[in-house]
Amino acid sequence: MPNIIELVKEKFENARIFDNDENNAIVPINFDIDNASKILFVVGSNASGKSLVGRIVELVASEEELPKRSCSMRNRTSGDSSTGENSVHASVIGLKSTVESKNSAVLVLDEPDLGLADEYSAALGQHIAKTVNENHETLGLIVVITHSHKLIDAAISELTVPFSKMHVGDAHVSFDEWRARPFKAA
Repeated sequence: MPNIIELVKEKFENARIFDNDENNAIVPINFDIDNASKILFVVGSNASGKSLVGRIVELVASEEELPKRSCSMRNRTSGDSSTGENSVHASVIGLKSTVESKNSAVLVLDEPDLGLADEYSAALGQHIAKTVNENHETLGLIVVITHSHKLIDAAISELTVPFSKMHVGDAHVSFDEWRARPFKAA
């Protein structure tokens, strides 16, 4: 079974589009990868390249012939339900399907908190963390791409296993510095 997070790290270190030197990068990144982790949190401003990170992870999964799932805005904004309800449903089903596959599946949750109030974002973060904690040995990789401090803080406070983190859009700002910034409600 390949170590997916190591393959993802290698892809970012070797990709010319990404760099931790803003003068050389099209998409500047700052990341901290723990090779034992099965979850990667990706944060950054709108249009900073976060969704591109998700696509790169999906590419790594395809290259390794691993099952992959993706929950993004393009498959959650239609139908009769609210966007928030669709987001939770897609995220929960994606997590369940990834856990049930038992063969290093990769799941990219691109803004899983879209349309959710802060308290529901936090609850979703807790659910994601619980899923990772309980299934760490069999998971491939779960990537959570978000703007939500509430989701991130809740997930990290519940995690009992290693995690990786990435800030996209400003190589001089780490994930932890982004997290420490005051949360501004919309």
